[in-house]
Amino acid sequence: MLLRRVLAALVGGPVFLALVYLGGWPLAALVALLIFLGLSEYANLVHRWGGKAPVWLFFALGILPLAAGVLAGPGPAAQTALVALGAALFLPVFAGGYSVVDATALLLGVSYIALCFPYIVYLRAQGYYAIALLIAPTWVGDTAAYFAGMRWGRRPLLPRVSPKKTWEGAIAGLAGSGVAGWVVAVVAKQPTWQGLVAGLAVGLVGQVGDLAESVLKRHAGVKDSGTLIPGHGGVLDRFDSMTVAAPALYYLIILLGWGVR
Repeated sequence: MLLRRVLAALVGGPVFLALVYLGGWPLAALVALLIFLGLSEYANLVHRWGGKAPVWLFFALGILPLAAGVLAGPGPAAQTALVALGAALFLPVFAGGYSVVDATALLLGVSYIALCFPYIVYLRAQGYYAIALLIAPTWVGDTAAYFAGMRWGRRPLLPRVSPKKTWEGAIAGLAGSGVAGWVVAVVAKQPTWQGLVAGLAVGLVGQVGDLAESVLKRHAGVKDSGTLIPGHGGVLDRFDSMTVAAPALYYLIILLGWGVR
């Protein structure tokens, strides 16, 4: 398992970083693919719950926020997302045979995946420093949590949600994220407190995202959201932390007025 995780990271990591480096349409195309795959996995989870919302509707509503964001920026993207989510609420009305639970599941999926993933593109548009503050703390934090949990993990974090996650792993992951953010700031010659705050924020929100995805999988009775990435599971398994951390970091940068370009 560990070897497969390492090999997958060695192959997929450079491809992802290359597209992040290019930014623009190449990165937007990658994020669109990730949204498509993520929504496919999520729709499968929903069907395992007993939901009946059609997969095509996930895709139709899910691609709107990214398209609007790439063409006109995060503001219009949010407005388009609200329209999409509003449409999802009318699912029981215009598609007879579906329940309010189906509509709620659709709304959750579009919010969780389609609305959050595009912030990877928006952060890259802010410059290399901004996107590095997302990627480095996420990857370092995940790695630190994984190995610390295996080596020293004793006290379960939330056993009913994810039995293998421990307090020791969570603390190590948060510390790793903070250090990674600090290092990014040093390399970029930016205020180190920014890097530390960003790293801790990304680490904390990312762990919440990881646990949230665990809830979805546990409710569906599966270990992984998919099998696309050897040793890592599916797209949602690999990007669960980064997906929710991206909008949090974006608005943290905007709120504090950091000069990140």
